[in-house]
Amino acid sequence: MREYMLCARKPGGLSYFAFTHCWSLEVLGKGEPGRWKKFPRYAYLERFFAELEEPSNVHVEKSRQMLMSWAWMVVFLWDITFQSNWTNMVLSRRKEEVDDGGAVSSDQSLLGKVRHLWLSLPPYLQAPLDFHYMVVRNQERNSSIRGEVGTGKAGRGRATKRGLMDEAAWLEHGEAIFTGMHQAIKGGLGLSSTPNGKGDVFARIRFDAKTTFRKFSFHWTEHPDKAAKIYCTCGWKMDEADPAPPHVQFGAHGPVCPNRKHDPPHLPEPRSPWYDHEARDMTPEAVASELDISYEKSRRGRVFGMFDSTRQVFDPQLYCTPQRDDEPLDAYRQRYLRSVIRPGFPCVVGWDFGVDDATSLVLGQVVNEVSMKIRWIDAFEKSEQSWDFYHTFVNAAWQPIVREITHLDLLHYGDPSGKARQSDLMSWVKNLRSRERPIIITIGPRIGEELEWLDFIHNIIRKDNFEVSLWCTHFVDALANYHYPTDESGNPIPGRHEPVHDKHSHSIDAMKYVYMFRWSARLYDIDKTVVSTKAILDAGRPDPNKPPQEQPPVDSTRTPGAQRLNYF
Repeated sequence: MREYMLCARKPGGLSYFAFTHCWSLEVLGKGEPGRWKKFPRYAYLERFFAELEEPSNVHVEKSRQMLMSWAWMVVFLWDITFQSNWTNMVLSRRKEEVDDGGAVSSDQSLLGKVRHLWLSLPPYLQAPLDFHYMVVRNQERNSSIRGEVGTGKAGRGRATKRGLMDEAAWLEHGEAIFTGMHQAIKGGLGLSSTPNGKGDVFARIRFDAKTTFRKFSFHWTEHPDKAAKIYCTCGWKMDEADPAPPHVQFGAHGPVCPNRKHDPPHLPEPRSPWYDHEARDMTPEAVASELDISYEKSRRGRVFGMFDSTRQVFDPQLYCTPQRDDEPLDAYRQRYLRSVIRPGFPCVVGWDFGVDDATSLVLGQVVNEVSMKIRWIDAFEKSEQSWDFYHTFVNAAWQPIVREITHLDLLHYGDPSGKARQSDLMSWVKNLRSRERPIIITIGPRIGEELEWLDFIHNIIRKDNFEVSLWCTHFVDALANYHYPTDESGNPIPGRHEPVHDKHSHSIDAMKYVYMFRWSARLYDIDKTVVSTKAILDAGRPDPNKPPQEQPPVDSTRTPGAQRLNYF
């Protein structure tokens, strides 16, 4: 009974429970067998358990093999063992990562870790838990953990005390999942992951200075075994006779590291024998993600690798208050659009017509015609609906508000496949045009190849002439996950390939048609520099506003069209 009370008490019970009674399987390197041991009282784990005892919104960035998955499941087991009427939820990318067997699950899955932690407890602490596939229940306390898989609808449901988005940076529907879980879990949501670039929800929360999430970073240098014999690329080495832990010695070295005197200066770079062994067969992107906690260097295979959700995604709540409990979605959309659309700027709609697939529409406002800057403010996607359904939606939800605020009609750009005849011998394009309040869709001229236009849009994003509202959660996810083919390890296949056609393609294609057909004359030249039609025609001509001595020299060996101009 005394041990039970020590584990259940607050504060301090969670840490006592973890370090006194829990066992974990620790792996020190790839290809090496794990070792079962009492949960190690590392300083960073003490900090983790102390901070996580009371549920709160937390963001945890980490290096690989830091025992963080085990630590999270200790928290979840402690919750349902000592709390009544308590519900937790854990979510990851794949089913087998959440639960790989129910009552016989292995230590490789999250709920399997809960089971093995429970089995390691002394009998007087083993609550009568029932292990079923994707759920662990404590019937006596009416408490449970349920597992979910990272689909677009995950996380939506009954209220939950505490939840975890495991590998949050790698979830394909991260923004949509986050929205659902954030609503269901009031103040107890955890995001835990290695980085995966700066285009996802994990990175967005990490760099948001106003977020409610408390932020923790657990770097491999804090692990005593991994940081043994730590050194820096500048030549510094730890003093093995010094009783101070390796990460403390490295921290003292950091401010005086010679690396800071380079031109340009760069930060100290920690290394160790463990690090060198792990990094030996890893790609630079994998090292950046799994070891260095580098957001800038960890992206792999994305078409829009320069898309940065920390800078290019804006929160709609900066413009309008959140949806009220009694407010229908249509009414909330109208209130949101009225707050975000700017007077006087044209609005555009991209259409990707679904052929045995989803039809996707994206709504943007062109705020700078020269730099082709668009603020993408809404998106709409449905499957198995006719052209009439979308005609009604556009003319009810978007067109009236756009007309009211900008005094301009919507401009539509769409997939050329929309000219194909349907079973009624009419195409989508003709049907939309023939209906009362017609929708006229521009579908040409088609200039250039798809990869050229993707490079074109990538350059626009790189130049920061691009914004997207967090209202469009699925569109934001698509921008972060639209990718080229990869091998089994997740690394891009060498060569030039068209992107993978999947659930992320539809809204990206809809966006692409706007750029292709609105700015068809501004495709790259051979130097990949954007050239406007006017610039090509004016190239090499004297400037009437400058005196002769300031005119550029004429190069008779080049045609005017070959002059490289940048109109971004």
